Amino acid sequence: EAELTGLKEIMRAFSLNSQVQDLMAQAFLDAKTAPERQRAVIEVIRDSDLPKFPAKWMNPVRRALVSTNATMREFAFGIIESRNLLGFDDHLHNMAELDARDDLRYRAYAVIARQDTLTDLQIEALVEDAKATDTRKRAGAVSALSQAGLSDKILIQLAREVLPQADAITLAPLLAPFRGRDSDAVGQALVGTLLKNPALWEITNPRIIEQILLSYSPAVKSSGAALLRNLVTTHQDKIKQLTDLAPLLRHGSVTSGRRIFFSQKSQCSTCHAVGNEGGEFGPDLTAIGKIRS
Repeated sequence: EAELTGLKEIMRAFSLNSQVQDLMAQAFLDAKTAPERQRAVIEVIRDSDLPKFPAKWMNPVRRALVSTNATMREFAFGIIESRNLLGFDDHLHNMAELDARDDLRYRAYAVIARQDTLTDLQIEALVEDAKATDTRKRAGAVSALSQAGLSDKILIQLAREVLPQADAITLAPLLAPFRGRDSDAVGQALVGTLLKNPALWEITNPRIIEQILLSYSPAVKSSGAALLRNLVTTHQDKIKQLTDLAPLLRHGSVTSGRRIFFSQKSQCSTCHAVGNEGGEFGPDLTAIGKIRS
């Protein structure tokens, strides 16, 4: 373990050097290289902050992407995802259709949607998955759909069939495709569904809805006025509840609270912001601690 740690530190320190880049690529592609050393190489490639991704590292990424080792595939996909690397279309389509890990499948769909276009069949399949009872499956499908260019017909379907089941994790990506659109049918479907589902009001930020409605006609904005009033009232009530609870936390730990707030398990930061970090869909909690001073 110490040897691998040292090796990774050396590779990171000299990763700007073209010869070191060559050696890393050769070592990864060499069949004689031990799996743990291959993993060390691809991990360093993943963590690299070089402004321009070296072309000589593309083949190691391709090889890792089809590895039978799930961690290697995860590292390789993370590189493609974060760098938005092109030239992996076939690999991404195979991963989207066949990978055993649902999270990688949906992330592959999202990258395809950003770089190219999802087929009608792929979009239809994702819409069905977005209705799943399994939270991770639903969240993955919705995330992929948020990156795609969707027709008015699909947006109306999302508004009527998927949005009513939205939760704190899926609401933000579900609303994203409605921005910048101008179809009255789409706008009315969105507003109508939100009005009919008060359970969504607590997790729907009125500022976001205001921004979404900007591109729609006066008729849609008029329908949205009642929705915005409901959202504002709901959020004011929610902030009061949080303010009333704040004194109970006087002896809490800031470090522990931050860890919980930003953890994957709690997902608090998906909707709420503290300072410049977090989401915009729930009440901003930056000033919630002022009453404790």
